[in-house]
Amino acid sequence: MKRELAEALQDFYQKVLHSEFTALRDKQLEHDNKLLDILGHFDSLYKRLDRLEDEYYSIVQGIKRIEETLLSGTGGQEILEKRIQEMKEQIKNLQERLSEIERKVHYT
Repeated sequence: MKRELAEALQDFYQKVLHSEFTALRDKQLEHDNKLLDILGHFDSLYKRLDRLEDEYYSIVQGIKRIEETLLSGTGGQEILEKRIQEMKEQIKNLQERLSEIERKVHYT
Protein backbone atom coordinates (compact mmCIF):
# COMPACT_ATOMS: atom_id res chain seq x y z
CA MET A 1 0.00 0.00 0.00
CA LYS A 2 2.78 2.43 0.94
CA ARG A 3 4.69 1.53 -2.17
CA GLU A 4 1.63 2.13 -4.37
CA LEU A 5 1.02 5.49 -2.73
CA ALA A 6 4.66 6.50 -3.19
CA GLU A 7 4.53 5.46 -6.86
CA ALA A 8 1.25 7.34 -7.36
CA LEU A 9 2.71 10.47 -5.79
CA GLN A 10 5.88 10.15 -7.83
CA ASP A 11 3.83 9.72 -11.01
CA PHE A 12 1.66 12.73 -10.11
CA TYR A 13 4.76 14.82 -9.48
CA GLN A 14 6.38 13.85 -12.78
CA LYS A 15 3.23 14.31 -14.88
CA VAL A 16 1.72 17.39 -13.24
CA LEU A 17 3.80 19.18 -10.65
CA HIS A 18 7.23 19.03 -12.25
CA SER A 19 6.18 21.05 -15.30
CA GLU A 20 4.31 23.54 -13.11
CA PHE A 21 7.30 24.04 -10.82
CA THR A 22 9.57 24.45 -13.83
CA ALA A 23 7.24 27.07 -15.31
CA LEU A 24 7.11 28.91 -11.99
CA ARG A 25 10.89 28.86 -11.65
CA ASP A 26 11.31 30.17 -15.21
CA LYS A 27 8.81 32.95 -14.60
CA GLN A 28 10.56 33.87 -11.36
CA LEU A 29 13.91 34.09 -13.17
CA GLU A 30 12.31 36.27 -15.83
CA HIS A 31 10.93 38.61 -13.18
CA ASP A 32 14.26 38.66 -11.35
CA ASN A 33 16.02 39.73 -14.54
CA LYS A 34 13.46 42.46 -15.17
CA LEU A 35 13.83 43.69 -11.60
CA LEU A 36 17.61 43.85 -11.95
CA ASP A 37 17.18 45.84 -15.16
CA ILE A 38 14.82 48.28 -13.44
CA LEU A 39 17.19 48.66 -10.49
CA GLY A 40 19.99 49.42 -12.93
CA HIS A 41 17.88 52.19 -14.46
CA PHE A 42 17.19 53.65 -11.02
CA ASP A 43 20.90 53.59 -10.19
CA SER A 44 21.57 55.49 -13.39
CA LEU A 45 18.89 58.05 -12.57
CA TYR A 46 20.22 58.54 -9.05
CA LYS A 47 23.72 59.14 -10.41
CA ARG A 48 22.35 61.75 -12.80
CA LEU A 49 20.40 63.41 -10.01
CA ASP A 50 23.55 63.49 -7.87
CA ARG A 51 25.43 65.22 -10.68
CA LEU A 52 22.59 67.70 -11.12
CA GLU A 53 22.56 68.37 -7.41
CA ASP A 54 26.32 69.02 -7.47
CA GLU A 55 25.87 71.41 -10.39
CA TYR A 56 23.03 73.13 -8.57
CA TYR A 57 25.21 73.76 -5.52
CA SER A 58 28.01 75.05 -7.75
CA ILE A 59 25.58 77.46 -9.36
CA VAL A 60 24.30 78.59 -5.96
CA GLN A 61 27.87 79.24 -4.81
CA GLY A 62 28.56 81.20 -7.99
CA ILE A 63 25.48 83.33 -7.41
CA LYS A 64 26.57 83.98 -3.83
CA ARG A 65 29.99 85.13 -5.06
CA ILE A 66 28.30 87.45 -7.54
CA GLU A 67 26.06 88.86 -4.82
CA GLU A 68 29.05 89.37 -2.53
CA THR A 69 30.90 91.16 -5.31
CA LEU A 70 27.90 93.39 -5.93
CA LEU A 71 27.51 94.18 -2.24
CA SER A 72 31.19 94.91 -1.75
CA GLY A 73 31.25 97.25 -4.72
CA THR A 74 34.36 95.63 -6.23
CA GLY A 75 34.59 94.33 -9.75
CA GLY A 76 33.38 95.76 -12.99
CA GLN A 77 29.75 95.86 -14.02
CA GLU A 78 30.55 94.02 -17.26
CA ILE A 79 32.19 91.11 -15.44
CA LEU A 80 29.22 90.77 -13.15
CA GLU A 81 26.75 90.85 -16.02
CA LYS A 82 28.75 88.22 -17.86
CA ARG A 83 28.86 85.97 -14.79
CA ILE A 84 25.14 86.42 -14.19
CA GLN A 85 24.43 85.50 -17.80
CA GLU A 86 26.62 82.40 -17.47
CA MET A 87 24.77 81.38 -14.33
CA LYS A 88 21.41 81.87 -16.01
CA GLU A 89 22.55 79.66 -18.88
CA GLN A 90 23.72 76.99 -16.47
CA ILE A 91 20.40 77.10 -14.62
CA LYS A 92 18.53 76.81 -17.92
CA ASN A 93 20.62 73.78 -18.92
CA LEU A 94 20.12 72.25 -15.50
CA GLN A 95 16.36 72.70 -15.71
CA GLU A 96 16.29 71.10 -19.18
CA ARG A 97 18.28 68.11 -17.99
CA LEU A 98 16.07 67.73 -14.93
CA SER A 99 12.94 67.85 -17.09
CA GLU A 100 14.42 65.16 -19.35
CA ILE A 101 15.15 62.93 -16.37
CA GLU A 102 11.67 63.48 -14.98
CA ARG A 103 10.17 62.47 -18.35
CA LYS A 104 12.28 59.33 -18.39
CA VAL A 105 11.25 58.44 -14.85
CA HIS A 106 7.58 58.88 -15.67
CA TYR A 107 7.83 56.74 -18.83
CA THR A 108 9.93 53.97 -17.29
